[in-house]
Amino acid sequence: MTTRQPIVAAITGAGSGIGRAVALELAGKGVRLALSDVDEASLDTTRVRAEARGAETRTRVVDVADRASVAAWAQDTVGHFGVVNQLYNIAGVAGGGRRLVDVTYEDIERVLDINLWGVIHGTKEFLPHLIASCKGTLVNVSSLNGFLAQPSLAPYCASKFAVRTRFYNEKLFRTTAEQAARTIVDGVAAGQARILVGSDAKQVDAIVRLAPARAIRRAVSFERLMTQRRG
Repeated sequence: MTTRQPIVAAITGAGSGIGRAVALELAGKGVRLALSDVDEASLDTTRVRAEARGAETRTRVVDVADRASVAAWAQDTVGHFGVVNQLYNIAGVAGGGRRLVDVTYEDIERVLDINLWGVIHGTKEFLPHLIASCKGTLVNVSSLNGFLAQPSLAPYCASKFAVRTRFYNEKLFRTTAEQAARTIVDGVAAGQARILVGSDAKQVDAIVRLAPARAIRRAVSFERLMTQRRG
């Protein structure tokens, strides 16, 4: 009888939020974890909590915007575990919600370097190993603003990562990191090619697909409402 080997999952942004929640969700399922984050202290907290759930872990401080850093992490992960079955590109930054005319090139570059190039770096460096595993899974986490653009979030929408103000969190995004992690992990297990987290994401996705022009008008109206509430 052939003994089934535990799955090995690599996670970026594992030090907090959805990244940490996904790590803990997988830890409870017996998955071996390669965890990375730019914040060493937060990463270590995730490691301790994952190991408390019985998971084997390996951590590394990684700046996903730095291709060499991601490449070194991928090699270290394969060297330690021998295989990588899953990659979760979750690391991201929010930044501030400002009009494009007020955003500096440095602001734009920082967001794109982390939220876009971070995903590209992770995908490129781990993809050969995912393919070699014969059952590889790649998960790239986006946001509602990956579906629907808002006037003051141009760089962030471009990088598919939303800026969350207090109004966003309290009125719209009711899904917790733990709920999101459970949906993501269950979706991966079910072989879903596209996973929508929360009813808000499903509603926005449906509106954009069925009535794109209407969706743009609603985005503008929503942006005005947010500006009034912030004021």
